[in-house]
Amino acid sequence: MGKIAGKIKYISEISLSIQPPAMPIRCITRPSYVYQPCLEHLSVKRDGAEFEMVNEYLVSYLNNNNNISLIDINKFICSKEYCPSVDDNGRILYSDTVHFTKYASSLVWGRIKKIINL
Repeated sequence: MGKIAGKIKYISEISLSIQPPAMPIRCITRPSYVYQPCLEHLSVKRDGAEFEMVNEYLVSYLNNNNNISLIDINKFICSKEYCPSVDDNGRILYSDTVHFTKYASSLVWGRIKKIINL
């Protein structure tokens, strides 16, 4: 949480957590002849996902505070139903189960900067 433009504070909501054993880079770089059970976990269904429940709690708890604006970073990388760990152009979004790659960090931060006018 940071102080931006006076008293307004912005909080980014929690992003997806890929279910183990999915580590996008490890999964994608495996040879195609190797069994890849992780491929079925490279997208997470949003409905009922733990990160969505945490975000709903954050929104309900913080929504009544006029000094806080929430930024849903999942809107930048997820569809309404799924959050992928690889974008439509094949670029990896997560370096492990919760951390963005440099590419995804740049993408998300670019969108946040526009919202907060930096």
